[in-house]
Amino acid sequence: MNHREFLPSKVLILVIALSVLPVALSFAGQSPGSIFRDVAVGLELAQAGTITPDKPGASTPSTSLSAQQERDHLLMLAALSYTYASLTDRPPEGYDISALIAWNVQDLNKTPDFIIDRNRNYEKQGEVFHAQANAIRTAYDKMRDFNIPPSLAGSERYLRYTNDLKNATLYTTLEPCPMCETTITMAKIPLAIFCMEDPGLREAVTPHETKPDLKVPTKFYGRELVEKHSDLADCSQADVSMWKTVEGGAPGSFQITSYIHQNSEKIFRPAWDELACSKSKYPENSQLLIELQKATGAISCTRP
Repeated sequence: MNHREFLPSKVLILVIALSVLPVALSFAGQSPGSIFRDVAVGLELAQAGTITPDKPGASTPSTSLSAQQERDHLLMLAALSYTYASLTDRPPEGYDISALIAWNVQDLNKTPDFIIDRNRNYEKQGEVFHAQANAIRTAYDKMRDFNIPPSLAGSERYLRYTNDLKNATLYTTLEPCPMCETTITMAKIPLAIFCMEDPGLREAVTPHETKPDLKVPTKFYGRELVEKHSDLADCSQADVSMWKTVEGGAPGSFQITSYIHQNSEKIFRPAWDELACSKSKYPENSQLLIELQKATGAISCTRP
């Protein structure tokens, strides 16, 4: 039986669970926010086809993904896997944040070109070398080297440089900070998709469904950036665990970079395994999958 046939029963279970929630809270020792969040994410994963009936919470490729959704998932898995690939060196705190920029993601007739970079604050001895900003610099270097003929006049080359990211999408393992939001917008990248939320962008500790408080304008100078939270199951599960830690700690004590560093194996290893074992359902994404696996080293599936 297809697991989608279980959805009505899951909805019924959810209704029953919510009706007895006040009693359950007195015994569970959890805050209402954390329980509501767990239930909501569980239902979201079930509806997305990423939970099997016999193994609640287990992530499996959804049979309902479109070619575009599969492509978005593969690119986010690659950003997460790129981070995992460097963990054997136990990099300094902050290194374990990555960003990927891909061109022509929405054109299913093309295999997207892409670059990946990471946070380099420790390496560069500064506070502004964030993964998203570094990825944009790397993307400009790639355009100069491969995509724009050196024979073009200086003014035309400038226009090509500044407009070539208009058809790019940025995928990042962590929600962009205000500096990076502005940089992404200035680079004319129209869409940024992030995996984990950053509680530091909120005035107070709030459930992760709420809109960030400390956001800068992302529509100016004729540019506009749209930010989306990835619907990848690995990202939803990482957020649930992270927000539980936030709610369980002292106010103001949580630092997202420290949390990611301390939990890097748990956050990034599942994505690396999933990418290594992935098989594209759509021919349009087959070559992209091969290239992403090579770029991240996720080429050996170790699952039984």
